[in-house]
Amino acid sequence: MSPFCLKVLSRLLTDALAGSNDLAPGSEPELAIVEIQDGGTSRVPSHATTTPLEESFRAFVAASVDDAAKYHVGGASYFALLDEQSSAEEEKTVLLVSRCPDGTIEGTARVTFESAQFLLTSLAVASIGFTEIQSIGASQGGVYGRSKEAPKKGEPGPRKRLGG
Repeated sequence: MSPFCLKVLSRLLTDALAGSNDLAPGSEPELAIVEIQDGGTSRVPSHATTTPLEESFRAFVAASVDDAAKYHVGGASYFALLDEQSSAEEEKTVLLVSRCPDGTIEGTARVTFESAQFLLTSLAVASIGFTEIQSIGASQGGVYGRSKEAPKKGEPGPRKRLGG
């Protein structure tokens, strides 16, 4: 795997854990990266993938979101997918996918690396709904976890809104 891909995967794992620790200090890694087995088939690990990733680490690359949902994520109802947009240095986002039991895609939402782990955990325990994530993301400029009003370093923060 290229050093660039390992860098993006490592950044996702590190930032996702940091985002969970911001909300719940002492959070453990929860994200597992689908790996390539001998013979080229995919394998969903039974444990979280942790950093540092070895140079020999082989992440599975699906042909499409549909391909990943149908054949490569086991029985997962929700998963995160790195795509071309994720690899942009300044982007730091991942595609969160809601999957039906038959493997079809129910919906997608772009989320920040920092919010990926806690959102997947929240979805698993049903403390947030997928449409809620999509709605919040739309109100934040299309990416959950990134406010479109985010101030630049050294600038004053956005005004607080009271009420609804």
